[in-house]
Amino acid sequence: MIDFPVTPEALGTVAGIAILGALITQWLKQGLKQAMLINLVTLGLCEILSVLAGLIVVAFQPTARDLFNSLLIGFSGATLAVFGYELVKNTIELVHPSLEPSP
Repeated sequence: MIDFPVTPEALGTVAGIAILGALITQWLKQGLKQAMLINLVTLGLCEILSVLAGLIVVAFQPTARDLFNSLLIGFSGATLAVFGYELVKNTIELVHPSLEPSP
């Protein structure tokens, strides 16, 4: 079960960051009209929030591994939030070409 990211532990997962990233993206679309800027701001905010959640979980005494995990979770979650459907669809088509839709 995936919890809505309202705790640092839930936010510190790829699913939690992806959900928050999708919400951030929708808010940014209302205020910013440049798609590239929206994607970069979403990535930056997801990275910051992921690292902050990771720091809170380890009581602000992280190891290098904790920071690396937080950065990777932030990047993965932001990627899913911004490119979600297309990323999954294209990756599946690369892995299993026989699953491509017929014309």
